[in-house]
Amino acid sequence: MACTKKKIKFLLLGDAGVGKSSLISTYFYKLSLVYHEHRYDKRRYQIEMIEILTFEDLKRFHMYENENDAVVNILCFNVTCRKSLYSIRHGWIPEILKLKKNPKMFLLGLQCDRREQFLTKLTHHCVSPGEGRQLTLYYENLYYVECSALKLASVKEAFDKIMQIYFYVDLEKQMEERILKLYARMQIQFKFYGPIRWRRERFKSVEDYTHPDEECFLYDD
Repeated sequence: MACTKKKIKFLLLGDAGVGKSSLISTYFYKLSLVYHEHRYDKRRYQIEMIEILTFEDLKRFHMYENENDAVVNILCFNVTCRKSLYSIRHGWIPEILKLKKNPKMFLLGLQCDRREQFLTKLTHHCVSPGEGRQLTLYYENLYYVECSALKLASVKEAFDKIMQIYFYVDLEKQMEERILKLYARMQIQFKFYGPIRWRRERFKSVEDYTHPDEECFLYDD
């Protein structure tokens, strides 16, 4: 049976100059990741990346957003430029929250290879991975990843993680909720009743320990 075709639209949000264009070039032309085979529903998704530079662009895209497509909000910043992270927290995230209620968002640190360069360490106060993850604690559905457009493996790993979280976290939560509801419905109660006789082999004697009048049962209303 032919797979239903849908699109995964990665919205790359953030200020100009943080590295979004290089990331797009690496993703499509060096890695050639034009399609993604979803292992859960066996659907083949076409990948599309859209660079969003202004709040107005974000609002226009939201007006024409297609419900049949998976739209992934990726907030991009340069790890060597704290100003770009400040813009994400105080500009882009509030704008997204105005348009959508509790959306799933990804904070993507770019140019992370420069963090270890000697000259960068001397001239920049870089954002560490811990600081990026700390920001995610303030929002319910914000996740942190990072990569370098110069390191192909890191780009693929970052987007694999993004897609895994986007598609599977909700499924895991649904499964956990179903299990909890099942346990609540079964009303599992374990109780013991006695007397319970314990034999102390050393002294060849028997000691009785009588518990309250309780039963051990499992029932389902």
